[in-house]
Amino acid sequence: SEVELVNGIQSLTAEVTMRYFEIARQQKYLDILQKTEELAKQKLEIVQTRLDAGMADGADILQAQTDLNSAVQSIKMQELAILNAKADLVSVLNCSIDPASLTVDTEIAVDEKFNVTGIPAMLKQNAAYILADRNINVKNFQYAETYSVRFQVLKANTSLDYYQKNILPDEMLFNFGPGAGISLQVPIYNWN
Repeated sequence: SEVELVNGIQSLTAEVTMRYFEIARQQKYLDILQKTEELAKQKLEIVQTRLDAGMADGADILQAQTDLNSAVQSIKMQELAILNAKADLVSVLNCSIDPASLTVDTEIAVDEKFNVTGIPAMLKQNAAYILADRNINVKNFQYAETYSVRFQVLKANTSLDYYQKNILPDEMLFNFGPGAGISLQVPIYNWN
């Protein structure tokens, strides 16, 4: 139906938006790791200068080198995480773009006109909300039907019957006629 189509479009839009923001977040984290690498390089240079001046020992230089190697490894792992996030976005979009060539702008503008008070009004137009409301109505009807079984019921029915039976290979019996019935249902025990 139209509501389900709109719901599918909204779900896809939300999924793409979420993946896009994930890539932007991962890239911002990569920027932080690159600054950490620069700091580790500067620390290594300072420790090397101190070692040359006789104010540091080999353990300090090993620690600074380990910090630099750790920062480089973290950057490589973060680049892989970004590539995976881009591959997820391409997968959601169902297109044949190379994830490595995909670029994402990390400077995302925030809409200053966004108003929280309009959300309840817009919620009533949301496809998922409309579907949930319809499902609640169906469940209420099912509950009412189940609840009604607890009471006495008088039912009347009518029918028009047609019956055919082969008695012998060359003889057939036909029966045709109206039918009527009345039934009374009285519950003997209910659980409430």
